[in-house]
Amino acid sequence: MKNPINVKLKAITMKKSIYLKRSIITFALALLTAGSFFAQEIVYVYDSARTRPQDTLNPDVQTTVQILENEGYTVTLFPIKAVGEITLEDQDILNNADLVYIGRALASTNFDEQAEKDLWNGITAPMMTANMWALRSHRMNWFNTEGCDSYNDVPLDSVISVDIVGNDDAFDGFNSPMGYWIGPFNTIGTDDVGNGDLQATVTGSSRPAFVRFAPGVEFYSGSVDQPAGDRIYFGLEADGAVDGDGLQYYNYSDYTDDGMEVFLRVVADITGKVNAIDNKDLQLSSNVYFDQAAQNLVVELEGLKKVEIIDISGRLVYSSTAVENQLNINLDFAKSGMYLARLINNNNQVVTTKFVKQ
Repeated sequence: MKNPINVKLKAITMKKSIYLKRSIITFALALLTAGSFFAQEIVYVYDSARTRPQDTLNPDVQTTVQILENEGYTVTLFPIKAVGEITLEDQDILNNADLVYIGRALASTNFDEQAEKDLWNGITAPMMTANMWALRSHRMNWFNTEGCDSYNDVPLDSVISVDIVGNDDAFDGFNSPMGYWIGPFNTIGTDDVGNGDLQATVTGSSRPAFVRFAPGVEFYSGSVDQPAGDRIYFGLEADGAVDGDGLQYYNYSDYTDDGMEVFLRVVADITGKVNAIDNKDLQLSSNVYFDQAAQNLVVELEGLKKVEIIDISGRLVYSSTAVENQLNINLDFAKSGMYLARLINNNNQVVTTKFVKQ
């Protein structure tokens, strides 16, 4: 949420007072909060002709796209095209994105020809999708199956749990099984993720809910097809159920609060938008300021366990455990610029604060 702060910075003299340092930090924090420095671009591939019968709006745009935009991402809508209509300029848009997201409402037939498989698997940008129908062996070929499982008769308020079977950082602080999804859902029709890195399965079925695929490695032995960039299958999105009025129900973003947190962490991780994983509930109890006399950054948080400092590119440049809820950090190691202080408490909850090193 934007929090504009009108701060006029006067000419900076050689004498860097505490007041001036804090003014600079406040100014930078306002810019960062507004998304000026961390506005990663997501190219969202969707079917512009697909609409919901109840309101004639596009189901992808009204659900996942809005969630991503609300998190501060720049979302560029990319209408699906036949492979012969995709220009070199289009390919540049896709390859230069921080993330290419394949929408759930896309028909899987957009990916059934070998030329289409080659084009989409050849995109070098990271790609993420919950469109399991497009990932079958006769489509983009991420999984060795031609089927998907549909659970469209699940009550709209049912909570679906997943078992955490990997060690992905997105699950830090969560216990297995965790409530993940609400209502009708679909899964890919196999338990075998081939050469993928399985992170979560639907409780009671072993169907994958979260899988990472590494670039340059075929999706499964004998598939031949392989991704040119990181690939993530994430989610249980479904649209085969009907709502109380008998209309098609587009269940594209009904994560639980915990499931949504994991989803946003995964998107943040793959795009480099590290500040998207903030736990905002802790913001008021933390304190980060610059000690002019000692030339240290002082970090305070009740139950503080660890502090990490991340530069604007998302690279971890400092990590240390804390003592008695406080840590004093000498910043001599850091170059001038924007940084993120990531505070972790004893419950593995996370809060982040932005600051400027002069």
